[in-house]
Amino acid sequence: MDWLKETCAILLRKSEKYFKTDMVYLAKGGFWLTLGQITGSTASVLLALAFAHFSTKEFYGYYAYIISLIAVLGIFTLSGLSLAVTQSVAYGFEGSLREGFKKNLVWSGPFLLASICVIFYYLYHGNTQISLPLLVAIIWLPITSSALLYNAFLNGKKEFKRGAQYGSIYNLVPAIITALSLLFTQSLVFIIFIFFFSECLITLIFYKKTLDLYHPNEEVDPSLLKHGKQLTVVGILGVIAGQIDKIIVFHYLGPVDLAIYVFAVAAPEQLRYILRNVRLLAIPKFAKEPMEKIREQFWTKNIRMGIVLLFAILAYVILSPFLYTLIFPQYESSIIYSQIFSLSLISMVSIFPYALIQAKREHKKLTVLTLIDALSLCGFSILFVPIYGLWGAIIAKIINRILVAISTFFLAGQIKDRLPS
Repeated sequence: MDWLKETCAILLRKSEKYFKTDMVYLAKGGFWLTLGQITGSTASVLLALAFAHFSTKEFYGYYAYIISLIAVLGIFTLSGLSLAVTQSVAYGFEGSLREGFKKNLVWSGPFLLASICVIFYYLYHGNTQISLPLLVAIIWLPITSSALLYNAFLNGKKEFKRGAQYGSIYNLVPAIITALSLLFTQSLVFIIFIFFFSECLITLIFYKKTLDLYHPNEEVDPSLLKHGKQLTVVGILGVIAGQIDKIIVFHYLGPVDLAIYVFAVAAPEQLRYILRNVRLLAIPKFAKEPMEKIREQFWTKNIRMGIVLLFAILAYVILSPFLYTLIFPQYESSIIYSQIFSLSLISMVSIFPYALIQAKREHKKLTVLTLIDALSLCGFSILFVPIYGLWGAIIAKIINRILVAISTFFLAGQIKDRLPS
């Protein structure tokens, strides 16, 4: 097998003059990140299959709404700490893992308070279908998000293989347990409980294993909390942007249409998440390289990424009808929406510019981008969904993604040569 590895390495090195990228690093890290994402996608498909075959569209609509609601409530946590830990560890501050765990738990108070307020709101209106599942979910989330920093640590150490291995179990086990639970119960409270409890248990196990294997040093980035807060503020609108479309669809169109919408955007979004692995690989590289070196082949990378995206979109448009008919026959009405929505994947051409902005800790630029992302999606969704229904939600998201991509290129071009602060 050694000769095969050596041959592949030689071929990858030779290809670098065409791709203008460290192809060995990209292939090695990208393989494991992609493998991890594939298992995540597999878990999502497994859950989707279970919900499609063993529950109603209304049941799944409520489930999807609760998951989105929990994600939005996450704006009250120190969510930016994950990326802050990754960047700190990349600079040698390995003690940021333990420190991050403590800080994240301490800063879970606002999340719990906000969640309780929402729970009482729905209880007051007699809606136990939302309030009770939400209650059993929030118990575990502070611990899960704190322990999940092990993954940020592994990314900072470029330990993509181990991260993929742990991530595969983290994604698959809760999905399998939840899917099996659907065979025996249609209690949304129990389904939500079993999913979040199993996630919490697995993250704690891997957090402990990471500490035992790597014995992180005691060096803590003095700017960890400050940087985590800055990224959290930046990420708040990003979280809202990631879920606001589902919440608007639920409130205007109801749980059944939300289920159709979620199935329509699911596959293109999974492709998007896989492509985001390139960004994770680029951040540690960009963090230490001077701007002069980055600019040398920057546009070449972006053009080639655009070509890859066009082929991916074409392939998806052709294959999606067969895939939906085979796997999700109950949701064939989602096909046309999904095909049109896949056009938004072209916005991922901004992967490298966005990674550059993150790596250089350009907080103001990240804030501007998240403002554009959240406000444009919220505005377009509120404008289009009541008038055009599901088509309005699809159109709003496509316009939003393209607008954000254009803005990302513009802001990345304004980065000056200086050390990240």
